[in-house]
Amino acid sequence: DAEYPGLALERGLLFEASGRNEEALKSYESALAKAPNDPDLLLRVGCGNVSAGRTAEAEKLLRSVLVARPNSAETNHCLGRALLLQGRLADAQRLLDRAVELDPNRAEYHLYVGWAASESGNFAKAETALNTALKLDQALADAYWRRGVMRSRQGAVRDAIVDLKRALELRPSRFEAHAALADALYD
Repeated sequence: DAEYPGLALERGLLFEASGRNEEALKSYESALAKAPNDPDLLLRVGCGNVSAGRTAEAEKLLRSVLVARPNSAETNHCLGRALLLQGRLADAQRLLDRAVELDPNRAEYHLYVGWAASESGNFAKAETALNTALKLDQALADAYWRRGVMRSRQGAVRDAIVDLKRALELRPSRFEAHAALADALYD
């Protein structure tokens, strides 16, 4: 049955896994049109919107999922990311911390806890979270990037350069890491 919402969801997961976020989002939205109250689909569309930078749409969807599933680590994480991108650091930090509390084995969750803590100036918490992320996944380029940014802000420029170069080895397309490395080299 080509109209089965689960098929569109699975297709979206496949697109997301291969880095094709726009196609994944379209597939999720197609599935959601067929099953508008499905919390799994709402979660996928909400997280897809976060990845695409559509934080207002994501927040609305994810808040409805959070009501239905307050103990979902992924829901807390995606909503926290949306709020982080909006600059709402305290609310983001609370949700991101909750995601780590619910599922402490996901490196990406620790990465975003560290990111939010760094943005709010809590460098001790940021360093702990980013180091934990890298302990869980040594190939997580964004954790090296965010730790490099944090170290640069703290004045540890040589350490920042090492982290930023490692981030770019793992993910050369991360243009923000190129900019951060240029700033660190200038310093």
